[in-house]
Amino acid sequence: MLLSQLFLPVLTLVLGAADLSVATPVPEDAVVAVAEPRSIAKRSFLETCRGFPPQGELTLGSGHILNAMCLKSTGQWNWQNTSQDLNLCITNSNGYLQWKSNGVFKFSCPNSGLRHTWIDFGEAIDQVYLWADCYDGSGNLRRSEIRLNDRLNNYDGWMLCSP
Repeated sequence: MLLSQLFLPVLTLVLGAADLSVATPVPEDAVVAVAEPRSIAKRSFLETCRGFPPQGELTLGSGHILNAMCLKSTGQWNWQNTSQDLNLCITNSNGYLQWKSNGVFKFSCPNSGLRHTWIDFGEAIDQVYLWADCYDGSGNLRRSEIRLNDRLNNYDGWMLCSP
């Protein structure tokens, strides 16, 4: 079967009623490179996500749910509301925030918030930190921060933690 025959239904869906009869068939032994669709590519969190209008700030619901609007790249560039439960990504390790799957930091860190920095040394550096007052195992609270840019990504409009 020719590759052009395999892709004809897909091309018909994408192009609609376009006349594909003039297309040159692709030989069966041809090497065809298929790029990863841009719509599912992982993209930087801070380059493609922002807070909600009118202030444009990211929000932290219940002390652990990060809310933002992230770009979707299917067809047109559209913004999509999304959230990420940081309990699924971060843990409290003796008073210090660390990346860990299903870390559930919020149970031992009663106070938390976001800190956003913007530094410009000829090249802009934009950072977002989660701060929290966490118990250190001895009953003392310790202020800790973790940079969210390190592990948060935008996957086609969905904000997710990377391993």
